[in-house]
Amino acid sequence: NFATPRTVPGAPTIIKKVVKAGKVTLTWRAPTSNGGSPIKGYHIYVGVKSYKGSTKALNAKLVSTHTYTWRVTKASKYYFDVKAVNAIGASAASKQASVAVK
Repeated sequence: NFATPRTVPGAPTIIKKVVKAGKVTLTWRAPTSNGGSPIKGYHIYVGVKSYKGSTKALNAKLVSTHTYTWRVTKASKYYFDVKAVNAIGASAASKQASVAVK
């Protein structure tokens, strides 16, 4: 009688991005699989280039909701992704979302 091994969760899915009054608000859907361990929260990453490892974490703490608002500091194109975290570790990144801020 073997238990199914626990793994990292699946990747979340960014479903909405809104730019308003100098802020970007992302909304995402939880992954379809939690890897057999409850999801503790999410990390959000941002970059100013389509990333190849160049993104930085926006939040040091885990976000427990499915929405995050970030104040934009300058006009640019920003690239975001979200990772789900459980007791085993972080998921793969969501599909990258880009936002142009004027």
